[in-house]
Formats: sequence, C-alpha cells, structure tokens
Amino acid sequence: MHQTKKGMQWYCGMKVHVGADVDSGAVHSVEITAANEADINILPKLLRAEDEVIFGDAGYTSDEYKRGSRQLGIRWCVQDKRKPGQNLPESQKKRNRKHSSIRARVKHVFRVITSGNLDSLGPAPRADGLGQPVPAAAGGW
Repeated sequence: MHQTKKGMQWYCGMKVHVGADVDSGAVHSVEITAANEADINILPKLLRAEDEVIFGDAGYTSDEYKRGSRQLGIRWCVQDKRKPGQNLPESQKKRNRKHSSIRARVKHVFRVITSGNLDSLGPAPRADGLGQPVPAAAGGW
C-alpha cells in the first residue's frame, strides 16, 4: 500500500477500478491499485473490444484517450475537469450531471465492496494476498 495526498488530507490504502456494462451494471473487469496510482493509467485494462462508450469520473480525463476513442468510434463520456483557477462553464457542468446520472447505475458495485455487511452476500469472502476481500467479478464472494 502507498499513501497519497488529496487537497490537504493524506490517504493510505488502495483503489478499486471497475469496468461495468452500462445497460446491465454487470462487472466485467476489476483492477486494484495503490492509492498513489493515477486512474488514467488503469483505463486500458478496464476496456473491452466491444465497448461503445466510456464513462468515468474526472480521474480518467485524458485528451489523448479522448481523441483515440473518437477515432475508434467509441463515445467519450468522462467527466470534464475545470482548468486551474477557473470554473467549469455551465454547458460542461450540465454534461457532467448527465454523465453522472448514467454512471450512478453501476455505482452499486462500490456500495457492496465498501458496505462491510458481507453476511448478506452469501458465503464468506476469500482474501487475496494482502488480506483484502476479493469482489465477485474477480472470483471472490
């Protein structure tokens, strides 16, 4: 595990990155990284050949990936970031809200991972080498 600073707060731990189907919410890929790993570095591992659209929070913002996805005919719906010292224009805020409402459909995956109430999920979860529960999509629960 590693530590990272966000704002004035230090965090120590790991992050779970999940690739999920937009229509069904079914998880198709899971990556676990150290807290200091940039989200955008994990994006290629979360994509499948048949994906037609990419949703993500602002941590997955990349002009290079945005151009590449458009060239491949993949719709880019990643949250826009504000520029340093500026606010987002209203049009970008509106687009971010629209994308967030769609991303919210697959957020239940994180609620299951972080809820701590594993009794309702069936058999006890197994742990990986770090003692962390392994989500169902990765072969656990």
